[in-house]
Amino acid sequence: MVACGGDDGGSDITQVTIDAPEDVTQGVDGDITDVVIDAPADVTQGFCDPLTQTPCTADERCTWIVESRDDPSTTPIEADVGRLGCARAGTIAVGEECVITGPAFPTAEFPSVGMGAGVADNCAKGAWCRQFLDGRGVCKTICDTAGAAGTGPQCGTNFNCARMSATFLSMGTVIAGICEPTCNPVTQKTEATGEEACGSPDPANPYLGCFTGANADGTLGFACSRVPRAAKGRTDRRRAHGPTDSGGVQTGVFSNGCEAGYILGFGPADETVTIANCNGTCYPADSDNSTSELAAAAIGDPTKEGKLHTKAAAAVGDTLCRINNKGSAGPSDCRYGWFAFYVDPETNVVLDSPYQDNVGICYPYSDFTYDHDEDELTGMPPTAEIGVPSCFQLPPYGGNPASTPHNRTADELGCYSWARTRNLPDPTARLKSIQKLNPYRNASFTGGQVAHKHILQ
Repeated sequence: MVACGGDDGGSDITQVTIDAPEDVTQGVDGDITDVVIDAPADVTQGFCDPLTQTPCTADERCTWIVESRDDPSTTPIEADVGRLGCARAGTIAVGEECVITGPAFPTAEFPSVGMGAGVADNCAKGAWCRQFLDGRGVCKTICDTAGAAGTGPQCGTNFNCARMSATFLSMGTVIAGICEPTCNPVTQKTEATGEEACGSPDPANPYLGCFTGANADGTLGFACSRVPRAAKGRTDRRRAHGPTDSGGVQTGVFSNGCEAGYILGFGPADETVTIANCNGTCYPADSDNSTSELAAAAIGDPTKEGKLHTKAAAAVGDTLCRINNKGSAGPSDCRYGWFAFYVDPETNVVLDSPYQDNVGICYPYSDFTYDHDEDELTGMPPTAEIGVPSCFQLPPYGGNPASTPHNRTADELGCYSWARTRNLPDPTARLKSIQKLNPYRNASFTGGQVAHKHILQ
């Protein structure tokens, strides 16, 4: 018999052999690594469905059972191997503090049963213990990641169903998530209560941040999640933390693979879209070269507040994409969320969202080039691509596009809000122009397709 568990990315399955009591029934296909494990009496095994809680008995619950884990106080990367299975129902309600009763975190109710034993948390049925870096945690509601399209439990108002890496895996697929509070990625405040830094005890050094995830309707939203230890300090234009293969080569990114206040953004020009950099969140404003005020607005709205991870609270001016603020070594624009995330790459349709015009991302335009004269499309003799411009370099809508080498106006390269752009003549042509501008935008960020990392690091 074998037990499955995910790696950092939640896409592969580690297999272990289990020497379990007679009431244990479980099996998955795949390669097997021989590790003998004795399961305690309070954990029964056999595949179960965390969304329906079947076929567990009335006094049991379907949860993610941990088979082995390293002590995070001594091991920088925790080897967390687990499986779906029935365990006795705990008593801790959603929102209350919980523990996973492994070797590092024994409790009087569930004493430590030794390294390698199958253990579960002490949450009530239908909940799972979301851990913090010190081993404590909070019981969270288990939910259907398909959102409104699914038939399982849904999250309530001001909550988002977040996919967790290496958790609730069935044959390598994450089949359930947990409800996390929604938040504003610019201010880092929870939407329901306005808590700073997503409720981190030390907001000036937060271990919780506001990251991308899927809304119930499948569109991009934002929810609080833990900042993994390996993601601390990964700010603007630094590569996001992600899973690696057996050779140590990074193969992807985690939704919460950045420092708080930074989210998955634009990949470096020499990488595929599966690898992305972190970029600062910002509050955007319309910008062009027609006035000094509009030119200055290219880095964001100076009247709005944002949150820096080194400060205790959001403040006016801390949302701007400038060096030593939300930007970094190179120049950046604060581009609208609709430009960065909501243009469907297949249909050139903007997906409506409440965030499309009030959440922006620091766009390092100087990192990219583009086909400004579209010679590849027209069959003209090839010319060299030129650098992507800042919004402050472009004339306004109705201005003279030939006045710059880009032969574009600000509305054609995403420098205006979607509320304004959609009402200009022929918005489809503008969307096509924008699509050519940034081929490195990662469409998989939408819909919450990138899992939040939960293994301690």
